[in-house]
Amino acid sequence: MILRAFFSFFVSSSTAVLNRVEKKYYILCGCCGMVTSFAYSVASIYFTAPMASLLSCVALTIVSQLLSHTVERPSLIFTVSGIMPIVPGSLLFKTCNAFAENNYTQTVSYGAQAILVGISIALGFFFNEAFAAILAQLRTHKKD
Repeated sequence: MILRAFFSFFVSSSTAVLNRVEKKYYILCGCCGMVTSFAYSVASIYFTAPMASLLSCVALTIVSQLLSHTVERPSLIFTVSGIMPIVPGSLLFKTCNAFAENNYTQTVSYGAQAILVGISIALGFFFNEAFAAILAQLRTHKKD
């Protein structure tokens, strides 16, 4: 678990570097990746991979919105970096490998899982934007 947290931090921080995020936010982006990975690990015990991905995206949304308000930067900085530990790269590899071995039943199974995980990640981004819009409306009503 500790090793997974370390590598999730490393992957998310590296993604922040690749996306040219300001240096002072590298650690926060890495922490978002650790939160996502931890939420996925806990949720995958009780749920399937697509549902665990969705729940970890919701956790990432909450953390990225809190960080966004704390450091006054867009939440997308933290969301894009934090999502990397749960991108279904291994499922896509397994899909291509099963296809190359002419195991079409397994190909469809892995492919469907990868698509469902991708959809749940997209829903996580949707929740992030919807949550940001709700918070923006609450702030404007609070000022009035």
